[in-house]
Order: sequence, then structure tokens, then C-alpha cells
Amino acid sequence: MKSNIQRQENENYPEISESNLYELLDVLDPSRAPLKHLTGVLADFRSEDGSYWSLLVDAGIRSKLVDCLANEELSLENPFVGAMGLSLLSRLGLL
Repeated sequence: MKSNIQRQENENYPEISESNLYELLDVLDPSRAPLKHLTGVLADFRSEDGSYWSLLVDAGIRSKLVDCLANEELSLENPFVGAMGLSLLSRLGLL
């Protein structure tokens, strides 16, 4: 099912800078919310080393991430997980 959420125009961000590096590290920590509630949904996005850095550095993966998390079916099936997905997208600057 298609998402009603529009993607940001700039497919190259969020840019990683020294000022936001610690915030991004926090967002991509799988032991912290919202990511800890999404590890099952995002299993395909996890790299071999167990990290989720590809969510930041690959525009194609970010596009798939938005499609995965901004999905009406996910929100209807499990509203809490849907909300955590939207929270993650927002914190990554993708909404």
C-alpha cells in the first residue's frame, strides 16, 4: 500500500556533520527508542556488523526505509510500531 507521506526533495540528506553526529549515533542505537522497537521490521536494513549506518549513507536504502515505515498497513497492524517508525523517520530527517 502506498504512503500518504511525501518524501523530502533532497535525497542526499541528512548530512553527517560534527554537530549532529552524536544525535545520529543516538538515533541509530538499536538499544534505544525508537529503533529498539523496530529491529524486527528493519531486519533487512541491518548490515552484517549489526549497524544501521546504511540508513544514512545510501539514498536508495533511505527511499526503501520511507516506503517500509510510512506504510499504512504497518500502522493499522501495530499502531505503536507505526508511530515508532514515523518517529525514526522524523529523527533521521526523512519526513
